[in-house]
Amino acid sequence: MSDWKRLVSFVLVEPTEPANIGAAARAMKNMGFKNLSVVNPPFDPEAEADRLAHNAMDVLKSATIYESFEEAIAGAALVVGSSRRTGKRRGKFVGPEEAVQKVMETAARGGRVALLFGRERTGLLSHEVEECAYIINIPTDSPQPSLNIAQAVMVVAYELEKLRVKSAGGGDGDDALATHDETAKVVQKSRDILTRVGYPEDGEHVTARKVPVIIKHFLGRASLTKGELHTLGNILTRVLRMLGK
Repeated sequence: MSDWKRLVSFVLVEPTEPANIGAAARAMKNMGFKNLSVVNPPFDPEAEADRLAHNAMDVLKSATIYESFEEAIAGAALVVGSSRRTGKRRGKFVGPEEAVQKVMETAARGGRVALLFGRERTGLLSHEVEECAYIINIPTDSPQPSLNIAQAVMVVAYELEKLRVKSAGGGDGDDALATHDETAKVVQKSRDILTRVGYPEDGEHVTARKVPVIIKHFLGRASLTKGELHTLGNILTRVLRMLGK
């Protein structure tokens, strides 16, 4: 497995069908990926999904199980979701080709990437979509628009494999990419500044909901290094001090 591939995790969020986990593991291994994560499965993936894993039991056996969505994306430099449902409030939608380019660029720079695939019936929830810098929308025919989870995994893994980009190696220190949770701290400082300059705090207010999400998405797409994010965080801290916080 190429170096960049070890930094890409395929995250299945609360799947309900064991077969989908097995089929996803097989699709991943077909394309040379091994990092499978499962959020809050109602069963033991290894015990019930082996039938469709077919020569990908190593991927299935090494899958990481998380109790929460937040744990699964912690430490990721880039979080990318997959959804067929579009809308202004559901983030920036891109096609598979553009999305995998962003994934490859991030992994080549040493940043971990979390690729999210939602529940069979409901997909990713709104608060999960908000954490994604990009949302992959896979083109399908309108009479049958919804893909099975494993099918979506295969499409994304195939597009990644097509690029065949050699690993550029990981960065160290200030050159390493900032993680999702590190970025979240800067987003919170931005929220504090907005409050201080008079933006409404009421969560039901359109501005209160929309502006922090825009900032979160902007920073998520910026691929900032740890050093760049640290500098931005220091600037925001000084602004807060000037505002009397």
